[in-house]
Amino acid sequence: MDFSGSFFVIFVTFFFLPPLSSAGSYDSGSGLESLARGMLHSAKDPEFFEWMRGIRRKIHENPETGFQEFKTSQLVRDELDSLGVKYKYPVAKTGVVAWIGSCSKPVFGLRADMDALPLQV
Repeated sequence: MDFSGSFFVIFVTFFFLPPLSSAGSYDSGSGLESLARGMLHSAKDPEFFEWMRGIRRKIHENPETGFQEFKTSQLVRDELDSLGVKYKYPVAKTGVVAWIGSCSKPVFGLRADMDALPLQV
């Protein structure tokens, strides 16, 4: 099984969360609990875990400072390409902006930094 596809399905699900109730929260009967259980179940799968750990290790093998994240940006774009996710590049030199879904409400946004701090070892 291709677990990058599973990650894509989990990630896409965030874009289709039910609207908030009038009280400003999700009803307990909504798909949110099911989504959380599905994500936890996938994270426990050894192959999925190894895929995620591999990406994290690749990122940490090549720490890059701000506006110099060329290898990290390429890794992100390669993963998005393998998942079939549309994106815009470059944004602010090395940034990537990706989108999934119909852009209809509700909308979920996720921001992540790619840069590393220079450390003396």
